[in-house]
Amino acid sequence: SWFKDKLNDNSNIESLCIGYDLGSTSTKIVLRFPYNANLGAFAVPAPPSLQADGNPYFWKTQVSCSKNDQFSLIANGTAAYKSSLKLDFLRATEARRSNDLSITDEDIYITAYMALMIRQSLGWLIAQLSKALHGKRLEISANFGLPTERIDNSMSATFLLCCNAAMTLATSDSIISRSAVSDAIEKARHKPKKYVVKIIPEFIGAVYGFFNSTRRRNGQFMLLDIGGLTCDCTCFGFFERDDGTSVIKIFNGRVRNFGSDVVNVAVQGNLGKSDLTPALGSFVAKTLIASRPRIGPHASIWGNEMPVFKIGGGINNNLFQGMFAWAENNLKNSTFKTEFMEEKISIEKNTIDISLAVDGSCDRLLVGLGLSYSNYDLPDWLLSGELNIIPELPRRDLEGLFVGPEQT
Repeated sequence: SWFKDKLNDNSNIESLCIGYDLGSTSTKIVLRFPYNANLGAFAVPAPPSLQADGNPYFWKTQVSCSKNDQFSLIANGTAAYKSSLKLDFLRATEARRSNDLSITDEDIYITAYMALMIRQSLGWLIAQLSKALHGKRLEISANFGLPTERIDNSMSATFLLCCNAAMTLATSDSIISRSAVSDAIEKARHKPKKYVVKIIPEFIGAVYGFFNSTRRRNGQFMLLDIGGLTCDCTCFGFFERDDGTSVIKIFNGRVRNFGSDVVNVAVQGNLGKSDLTPALGSFVAKTLIASRPRIGPHASIWGNEMPVFKIGGGINNNLFQGMFAWAENNLKNSTFKTEFMEEKISIEKNTIDISLAVDGSCDRLLVGLGLSYSNYDLPDWLLSGELNIIPELPRRDLEGLFVGPEQT
């Protein structure tokens, strides 16, 4: 009702950006007032029963549906939780044909969960800042992360549809039921969008987080995000121009379905550590190799150190240890002499309200933090396909420098 009352009030508008990091096991939401430094940014806390890994800012990615088809974050009665929302959605979307416009159960469940989470987050924020927001109308935008290398495919289009429907439901007074979610998705397909909603690859969100960290500096870097379901490896460059503007260049970004949970299951089967490390190391090596044409042969990293940042819930999984050493050893030749140098990247408390957490326990908020910035506050960013290929240096003809026996 708060949004309904303020809908037509064009005086005293306050902009709010939602950074939504939907994880396979935990979800992180960061709310930011991009143009009001006095309000700043907030990570949305979860009640103890809905916390993942015992962290106050990590929400369990789960939703329940009652017998009368009403969704809830907290299961009531005999309603059971459904927790594989992201995995089920990705699998179902990959399996469907590009021209299939039907609304699946997976679409409904993930939309219902996102709608409930956004409604909960906005309700919490309004309660926390009731005095500061008194008499104001929120102008909301949202950035949702998706584990993909591209945002121009059918999966991204379907996810964007669900996100738009979730935003509309979250700010309505409608009960989040199966029929309401289905109707909202269908309307989102045809009606003008109520909010500015963007889909951003998760690795871009992580790089944006780097942009706002103390590690920010010019150069080329690698970032590894080990989630429960997927693993993202990104080679990027950050450059701050003389006029104060900045640009992030994504030389190469790769996403594969071998996150921490997937790797654990594989090792419990027939896959040994000796087979796993080369597979993970090759993932890193291929990312660097594919980056070279865009970085160019003159870059100093080919003969020096490349800083590496690791984030995500799986960074402490021992099965991922050794992948960078394997890549470094197997790449080393006259062209690639790069040595990977790991650096820790942390969430700075002065950039976000995480007062309920223990120091150093919220680094996994980096993606949500990066997604919470408005498009006007972020640097320009260029994907791999938008960057020019820099040709290799021509090889010198050494034989032509010497006098052969036929010339004497």
